[in-house]
Amino acid sequence: MQLFFTFLQLSQLIFLLLLIAYASFLVISLVIGGVHLYEKREHRSRLATHADDVGVSVIVPAYNEALTIVNTIDSILHLNYDHYEIIVVDDGSSDQTSMVLMNHFPLILHQEPINQHIVTKPYKAIYKADVEGVVLTLIVKENGGKGDALNMGINASCHDYFLCLDADSMLQKDSLKHIVTSVRLDKTVIAVGGLVQVAQGVKIEEGGVVSYHLPWRMIPCA
Repeated sequence: MQLFFTFLQLSQLIFLLLLIAYASFLVISLVIGGVHLYEKREHRSRLATHADDVGVSVIVPAYNEALTIVNTIDSILHLNYDHYEIIVVDDGSSDQTSMVLMNHFPLILHQEPINQHIVTKPYKAIYKADVEGVVLTLIVKENGGKGDALNMGINASCHDYFLCLDADSMLQKDSLKHIVTSVRLDKTVIAVGGLVQVAQGVKIEEGGVVSYHLPWRMIPCA
């Protein structure tokens, strides 16, 4: 009987030691995991801080967008990023898209030709302006469709990376920083996507979301 009790005590001791070892393993794993996550976040933060050295060309194809184009460009000008340019391609609009831009921004006729690496419909005129340190280019061309307008913007771009944005859309202030950080983390990345959200019920100021509220009106659809 004494031997049996001794065996039970040893079993309890072994079980207790196993519990302590398992608990220690969990604690060490949590600590190591926490340190790893912290270092990863710090690394991403450092990359985001120095991400502005990656140039991005924001290309905005526009066709009959006189009502929205100025607000779109204003939002892009307020991005929290330093190294980018804006290229608006007026794809043969029949409204005052180009005129609205020229009235709002100090655009000046530019004579330097665009190298047609990608064949597109011919352009009629090029205008440029320096707006708060950001180069804004307006290209007026014959109508060729959205794809043709994007290709013209790519031909005119100065940077290795480009971002395409509809003329009735806008970017949040930190969009380019997040996009470029993904590229810097992995040099094999050649494309980065994002989420498109409806702006109904959203208050936006200078390209930044200020507040959300539940919209009372439904969005009609056909």
